[in-house]
Amino acid sequence: MDIGNKNPLYVTESLIDGASASLTNYEYTLSYANFMADAGSINLITPTGDGETNDFIWTGTFGVANNATNLNADFSQSMVDVCSVGSIGAAAYNTGLYMHKDHPDLENLYANWTEGAYSEAEQKTSLQALVNQATHTMPITSTFVSGKSFRSVGSFGASFINVNNIKSKQQLAYQDTENNSSQIIPLNRSFKMSFDSNDQFLLGGRSCGSFLFMSPINLSTLSVDGETKQSRRSIKGRDKSGLDNSNALSVDIVFQYRMTDYFGNDAESDRGRIGGQAKLTFPNLTYTKKIGFDIFDKYENQFTFDLEVFAKYSAKGKNLNSIRAAQLVRNVPSFTSPAVDRRMFDFKGYSVR
Repeated sequence: MDIGNKNPLYVTESLIDGASASLTNYEYTLSYANFMADAGSINLITPTGDGETNDFIWTGTFGVANNATNLNADFSQSMVDVCSVGSIGAAAYNTGLYMHKDHPDLENLYANWTEGAYSEAEQKTSLQALVNQATHTMPITSTFVSGKSFRSVGSFGASFINVNNIKSKQQLAYQDTENNSSQIIPLNRSFKMSFDSNDQFLLGGRSCGSFLFMSPINLSTLSVDGETKQSRRSIKGRDKSGLDNSNALSVDIVFQYRMTDYFGNDAESDRGRIGGQAKLTFPNLTYTKKIGFDIFDKYENQFTFDLEVFAKYSAKGKNLNSIRAAQLVRNVPSFTSPAVDRRMFDFKGYSVR
């Protein structure tokens, strides 16, 4: 809970009311197929070209565009099937999660896609297996914009979920599923808690978002002298010169945000689509996350504060590129940092002294 003990900072129950336990209640999966569905129900996207043409959205298949009779040839862009936004539809793109033809994982997928001759059934089976692996996902709350959710207009859009400010600042709680018999997640992993470096090659409205999490620089940063809740961490008093910072307790956090997807072909000139929206326009985009800290001294006095960080696509006010340290007071400042291209940004190095 936050410092006022009113609003939760983490999601602890399904985001889909009344739904049974499932990964899709917490994370979005790739939009090529329904998660854990029957491969026979997949409608493959018709390619408009291969990876050497101007289109760049991977269709989920290989070799169809150039009429390959098998997938035994060496991997190349000519074997990557691609399509345009028009093939998918703007509404599906705005609310979907797709892979760019430059995604580094495509080569590995191609190597394991099928063995032997190409067939439509084998492509569907491999595509469904990829979606079921849930290795390319995005937490639902990470994609929520702060404040009122923007809505599409015209015939090419679809309404977004209404999100209040509280949910937009939440993140998924840690979930260890290794011994979880309910199998909310089919693999032994926690919910996704940060961007992966290859996430920059994702497309669609569900590929953009933000994360805020603790990231200790080394194992000793926040370690204590034992393994029980009574264990403590000793901090030296400040010397008279005031130059010794050994009395500092450093809480290292990372704020990640991605405000544009990888829309386009040229990494140098193409800026991507704001919020991963194909044809929607809006004046600004803000992602906000909040994290709470509780620190107890040896006398059991509690020092509690909430840290809220936000990023605006169109920056307002003062932009701070890096912060070495800050004196924490009761009203913790918020920091703004703009995102202007197709890559992801990390906001690092906040220290508590």
